[in-house]
Amino acid sequence: MTTTLEKIQSYGRLKKGWHFGEGVSIQRGTLVAGRSALTSLTNNGFDQTDAFPGLAGEIRVTGYRGSYYFELTVVPGPEFEFTVEKDGKITFREEKICLARMKKLVKTYANGI
Repeated sequence: MTTTLEKIQSYGRLKKGWHFGEGVSIQRGTLVAGRSALTSLTNNGFDQTDAFPGLAGEIRVTGYRGSYYFELTVVPGPEFEFTVEKDGKITFREEKICLARMKKLVKTYANGI
């Protein structure tokens, strides 16, 4: 089984057109930020995680705990988008945030579960 970290690292090997002719290469800074997002989740008690590459060069890192779902999307730049869902409904979302803000939000919301 591939770990989430291994998946994120593998996205650095994606070449332009990696998804049926679509999809751009993922930048090094986005990969580093993706690892930071994963670390933030695991440091806050998420042991069930996953990651997915996006066609525009983004990486989505997800964490699951009970009925909660945390989604951290790293967009090139890098910036983060943070979404919390409970029972499939969005309870919080913030876009265009920096690394420090992302870490603070993950910690705050994870401690509230």
